[in-house]
Amino acid sequence: ISVVEVNFTEPLDPSRVLPFETFSVIRGAIDVEPSPTNTVVGEIVPSPDLRRFTFDPILDLAHQQTGDQYHVRLEAVTDLAGNPLADDLPFVLFNIDPDTPAVSNGGVVLRFDSVDELGGASANFNDLRGQFFYDFTAGLIRPRPVSFISAAVDRTNPLPAAMVAITTGLQTPLVPLGSKTQMLWRYADLGWQVEDETRFNIDVVGLKWSPIGGQVLGDFYESFEMRLAHSFRLPDEAIDGFLLPIHTNSGLGGPNGQFNANILGGASAQKVVHPRSLGYQVNPSDLTINANGTFLMPYPLNQGIEGENKVTYTWRDTSNQMVGGPNGAGIPLQREVDPPAMVDPGPPGSVAPSGMVPTIGLPLLIEIRTYPSSESVGLNSLDVSIALNSSSRPFFRNFSSGGFDTLGAPRPKNPDAENSPTGGFNPTSTPPGMTTTGADPVFYIGELDYVTRISRATTVWIDTGVVTAPDFEDPIIEPLATSRPAGTDVTIDFRGAVSFEVTAGNQPFNALQLTAYGDPLEGVETVNFLNASNTWFSDIDNIDGAKFFQMRITFVSNIATGLRPELSGVGIAYDF
Repeated sequence: ISVVEVNFTEPLDPSRVLPFETFSVIRGAIDVEPSPTNTVVGEIVPSPDLRRFTFDPILDLAHQQTGDQYHVRLEAVTDLAGNPLADDLPFVLFNIDPDTPAVSNGGVVLRFDSVDELGGASANFNDLRGQFFYDFTAGLIRPRPVSFISAAVDRTNPLPAAMVAITTGLQTPLVPLGSKTQMLWRYADLGWQVEDETRFNIDVVGLKWSPIGGQVLGDFYESFEMRLAHSFRLPDEAIDGFLLPIHTNSGLGGPNGQFNANILGGASAQKVVHPRSLGYQVNPSDLTINANGTFLMPYPLNQGIEGENKVTYTWRDTSNQMVGGPNGAGIPLQREVDPPAMVDPGPPGSVAPSGMVPTIGLPLLIEIRTYPSSESVGLNSLDVSIALNSSSRPFFRNFSSGGFDTLGAPRPKNPDAENSPTGGFNPTSTPPGMTTTGADPVFYIGELDYVTRISRATTVWIDTGVVTAPDFEDPIIEPLATSRPAGTDVTIDFRGAVSFEVTAGNQPFNALQLTAYGDPLEGVETVNFLNASNTWFSDIDNIDGAKFFQMRITFVSNIATGLRPELSGVGIAYDF
């Protein structure tokens, strides 16, 4: 490997000496402009005193024993005080000794100084799509700003407004004798459109319930647990001409199923966001009212927790490639299209059909485990509605709750022992204490608090131009991790393809023709994936042999400080 070394009379700012921007090696004569495929992929190694900087290529410089030319560019570097060089260093030309054995390799460098860097099959098309912003002057991309947002899940939104309110409310899940409750909120319940990408990859930081009439009594549950996940099921309460549900089995599984079957990816995909040991203090002084006039009480998720210690769950997560939503219309929901639709979201299932609904269309599944308590009294009523009053289906809630049976005897339920929804005990039945079904169309009114912590961008498919199987090297990412703001991160995942179906057209090479998951709008089946797998990998070695590759960039911002990472360059080198 040939290295390039430059010495200076005083220390330089190492954050300004970058291998793709300010200290680069370009294949070609001095008048050849840098491009993604002629910029050498390497890293900068500074000396301890910061007076000497070495450009170290990842691979030997490619050449074919013809005296191939390269040149060195040094531009816009500064000393530690921010002062530029007194005199610009002219571009330096050098040749590879033609007697040196031939070396075949290549590379791709993105420097984010244009929406269309790649050229080739991607010429005149955008290279990137997703949740980011270009800074063309600085030659970098940034994620969305950190924003904390509260979204109402109440009757001011069209779908909840069409449901039928239960004026007396319900006690579950705040049950002294124990309860395991699964409830869900869909994107449409918040009044959102399914393809609004500003609401993809949102991190839930808080949840609120609504007390009937704004009446709250103090209570304490010494063991109270909350878990979040994507729901595998997507209830669609659209009705036919006889006012009966069309998609009867689209909701949660019900008494004949198991709680875990409602979770996209199963039990292991759930995240405990509030451990049972922290309990739940219901304090009437926490009562608030939102701009819509809805009374709200916080669940204990992140209560009293500040900054980086907040626990979050990423909903509508575009890194999750699993699909769900069987037995319905798909997305958009048919219920969105039928009255009381406020806008036209497009034909039902036009974004994704039944059973193939990705995470952007799947509900937030909220599981609450209330453990039997000798200290709680359970006199609070939560504001709820019935999705349909003409049928008990589709199910919006599964639950098992303790209570008093027809003999007046206490029947506690340990939520950890409840695998299937067994219902509860009805104190208003005749006689009091008759058992209830474990599934119903109950919908909970409340509010969702979220933050934009995660932002994602996806590249088009990049052609290595290699006929034989390439062997990829680890990427060079600028700025280095050590230069990023504390508590932030940038990660890159990869996947490979060997060819594309003719029907794919230019979709794989046009970012505007890709979904938020990086797939062609007309179907992932148009891509012939390496090893027939569309899986993304953090280790680039998993795509060795792929003629084409794609990158998914994930930005993680610091929700405590509001600081965001930046990405100024990515270089991928490969042997062949």
